Amino acid sequence: MPAHPRGSAKVSGVVGSGPQAATRSCLGLALRPVCPLHTSVDAGVKEFQGLGVDFISYQENIDTTTPQDEMIFTVMASLAQFESVLISERVKAGMARSKAQGQRISRAPIPKGIQTRIAKLYQQGVSIHQISKQLGIGYGTAWNYVQRCKQSKSSHVLSSR
Repeated sequence: MPAHPRGSAKVSGVVGSGPQAATRSCLGLALRPVCPLHTSVDAGVKEFQGLGVDFISYQENIDTTTPQDEMIFTVMASLAQFESVLISERVKAGMARSKAQGQRISRAPIPKGIQTRIAKLYQQGVSIHQISKQLGIGYGTAWNYVQRCKQSKSSHVLSSR
C-alpha cells in the first residue's frame, strides 16, 4: 500500500475469528472516507463496527474494542465537533462584523485597465480562455468580468428603450 502523507496508513485483518483491526496513525484521515463533513466521527466508528471492524489508533492511544475506550473516544469526538462548530460561528461573526464596518471581505477587484481590456478583447471575439492567457489572469476571473459586461450591455439596451 502506498505511503500516506501523514504517516503509515493500513487496514489489516487479524488472523482467526476475531474482528478486523483498522490501524491508522492519524484519526481524522482514518475516518474521512466514511465520515463526510456533515456527519460525526462517532458515526464513522459505528459504520466500522457495523462492518465488523474495530478501530485502533496507536498514535492517539485509542482502542474502540473496550466499552471504556469507546466512551472516551465518543467524548473526544463530540468535543472536536463542538470546537469545529465554535470556530465556524466565530469566523462567520467576524465576517459579518467586518462587513457591517464597511470592510471588504472578498478579494479586491482587478484594476479598471484590465477590466476594460477584458471587455474590448471579448467584443473583438477573443475567447475567454485566450483573454485569461493574454492578460495573465485566471479563467474564472475573466469569465466573471465577461458576464458583467454582458449584463451591463443588456441593461443599457433595456434602459434605452
